[in-house]
Amino acid sequence: MTPFLKHGEVSVLEEDRESGQAVMSVVLPACVMQAVTPCLLKAGSLDSYELRWPLAAWVPTVADAGFRSPDPTVCSEVNARVARVASDALRAFADVAPHLLFPGDVLPALPLGTYVRFRLRFSVDRLAPQIGLMGGEAGVAELKYALASEVAALLSRWGRTSEDGAPPAEIGPGRRRRRPGRGQGSP
Repeated sequence: MTPFLKHGEVSVLEEDRESGQAVMSVVLPACVMQAVTPCLLKAGSLDSYELRWPLAAWVPTVADAGFRSPDPTVCSEVNARVARVASDALRAFADVAPHLLFPGDVLPALPLGTYVRFRLRFSVDRLAPQIGLMGGEAGVAELKYALASEVAALLSRWGRTSEDGAPPAEIGPGRRRRRPGRGQGSP
């Protein structure tokens, strides 16, 4: 299991070396999922989509340089308020959902960064190149790192590593990978 962001994770649930197929469980913010879904669908299929419980949302923070005001307290106050609004929306959904016949009717009221869970059924040979093609939106670099780590471990278990033991180049372009926890915002 490879964690990323605050509550995200990628883990291999099933694998079949003979067919080169595997199934991963992926937990990530819904907005990140929207950004990478086209690449994931080129590698396989998605199913068992659901909200992650307990509810949580990823709310990126804005750095001091992103504000017009030179006052550093403005930055912390704005970031705290945005996080509070997201937290309030999650709490309201959790309170209201049990009383609704169709809780999905109020899903649009949730923050875009609300964590979701799904299964990715894929061909390793089709997923590895897609990881490198994913965009650079906020949160995507951390997901790419987690996916590449899991695919590299899978390929290693299957005996498909390079001579120096490094993950094969097929995992994506030779870009510098960011370590999880860097520049990812707050929960």
